[in-house]
Amino acid sequence: MFLDQITKIQCERLFLPLSNPPGHVPTSLLLVIGATPADASGVGFALEMGHVTNRGITLGLLENGPPLLPVTGFYAATALGLAAGLWALRHAAFSPIQRIGGLLLVTGVVANLLDRLRIGHVVDWLIVSWQVPGWRVELPAFNFADAYLTAGLLLVTVGVIGRRRARTIGDRPAADTTA
Repeated sequence: MFLDQITKIQCERLFLPLSNPPGHVPTSLLLVIGATPADASGVGFALEMGHVTNRGITLGLLENGPPLLPVTGFYAATALGLAAGLWALRHAAFSPIQRIGGLLLVTGVVANLLDRLRIGHVVDWLIVSWQVPGWRVELPAFNFADAYLTAGLLLVTVGVIGRRRARTIGDRPAADTTA
């Protein structure tokens, strides 16, 4: 959570004076491998750093909805994320993967909640894109808290599926080998 908050504060210090409109305004190119985004005929990967004001939920979802929807959606997603993370931590007695996932979920939710309470929106600052000839993909802007949320949800899911699968295998009757 500390890393997430420090990077967001540094992003605000570096980029807010440079960008006028809120929203998706990458102001600095951090890393490019291969073709630049302007060269649509090449193959490349870019990691951009900029300041993106996210008034919606994770990855900018619901951001362009009616005025009350992004705020309501954010707090509903926050409550759901906290509940899922705390549930995963409480029921992770035999699954370290689930415990780590629950911890990441809670950390990501709280980190984005701190932004919302501190400045009224979440600061996203990483923009990842890649391209092959004729095809360009740009992921929604995100931050470390969003990465924690995504990884946490994946690990909790893997932990729950693994635990259920182990329980199902353990419930099967032993094979009769006396014949």
